[in-house]
Order: sequence, then C-alpha cells, then structure tokens
Amino acid sequence: MNKRIFWLVWGVGLIPMVSAIVMYYGGFAVPEGRVNHGELVVGQQLNGWFASSKTPETLTTEHWQLILTSPTTCQSAKSCTEWRDRLEKIHIALGKDSDRVVVNVLDDLTASDQTVSPGQAIWIADPLGNLVLRYEYEQSPRGVLDDLRKLLKLSKVG
Repeated sequence: MNKRIFWLVWGVGLIPMVSAIVMYYGGFAVPEGRVNHGELVVGQQLNGWFASSKTPETLTTEHWQLILTSPTTCQSAKSCTEWRDRLEKIHIALGKDSDRVVVNVLDDLTASDQTVSPGQAIWIADPLGNLVLRYEYEQSPRGVLDDLRKLLKLSKVG
C-alpha cells in the first residue's frame, strides 16, 4: 500500500511537469488564442512616422493616445468620420481614466511631413511614444475600448 501511495504522489507531480515540457518544446496542444482585439505592434515609435522636426505637437504628450490615421481628408471618407465619432465615445466611456487618454486625428498629411505612411487605421500609443496596438476600420469599437481599459489598468505611466 505504501509503494502505491509513493508512486501516486510522484505521478501527480511528475505527469504535469512532463506534459508541460512536451507542450513547450514540441508545440503540442499549445492554445492559439489571444486576449487583445487589435494587432500587436512591435518596435515602432510614434515619432518614427515623421521627420524629426515635423512631428505634430499634439503627438508629443505624456498621455496614452488613441490615434486615427487616414491618408485623405477625414471629411471625405465616411468610415473615417464614423471612427472620429466612435473615438470620442470611447474616450467618454473610459470614465475616470479618460484624463489619461488623448484622442488625435491625423489626416491629409503631406508626404514631406512623413517618413513612413501609417495608412488608414486606429492606433494606441503609450505615453513613451511606443505604438502598442493597431486596428483596422472594420474593428468593433468595443474591442478597442476593452483593450484600452486593460492597458490603462496594467500601466502605471500616463
């Protein structure tokens, strides 16, 4: 009886450990899910979009930023004007954290102002100027709000 209990205790500890090692190194049964709704942006700075002297002053803030980019004037694109309204509603929906976030609309920038074209998207940037998440115009505003709330909850800056 004692031998059986001994091996049962070892098995309870050893089986999960061996299965975790197999999953980690073998890629077996690893979940593909993610919790964010946007596309994670790695290694891009907000000031990398512009020539150093051409960065708009609205982007040099010490707050989290919701940025709407459009290569054309926002008044001419229906989806852009809809998102402009949605971003304001997201900003209001943040409640007590709304003072930590600034909404910016960058549209119709001249090619001489930019080094990289950000295209047509919604971006979240942290207070240090790092781009964190990118969303297509087809994204649900609820997903943007959920991600932003999560970032603000976890962050102590801004």
